[in-house]
Parts: sequence; C-alpha cells; structure tokens
Amino acid sequence: IAYSIGVHMSSYAASPQVVTSTVKVYCGGQLMTTQTRGMSTTKDMWVVGKVNFGAANPCRFTPINTVVNVP
Repeated sequence: IAYSIGVHMSSYAASPQVVTSTVKVYCGGQLMTTQTRGMSTTKDMWVVGKVNFGAANPCRFTPINTVVNVP
C-alpha cells in the first residue's frame, strides 16, 4: 500500500511573501524525514513523497519533491 504526501497552496494571502511548509513523516513512532519547502504561487501542489507499507518493509518513505500547478 502506498500513500502520497503533498501540500496544496490554495490561496496566497501572504503575497508577496514566500510561505514555508514543513512536513514530518513518522513511521511506527520514529521520525523518518523532515522536508521543508517555500511556495509563492497560488494553486501550487508540492508533492513531498510517498510512504509505502508492506510485509517485508513495514514503512518506507520515498522523496519526490516536485511542484505542480493544480488549476
């Protein structure tokens, strides 16, 4: 099973300031990663990464770290 993790900037009330988002991913109570990114465009979607859960590996984070504009 895989889950995608993302942050969506739906509006930009802070204009012209950059808005900084921080995402912390925990698996089994353990911090796996901390990712931070600044965004400054309305409707940007930061795709942080994905978390996979499986029998052989109970929890694995894979960074993607890309931004797409979601109209």
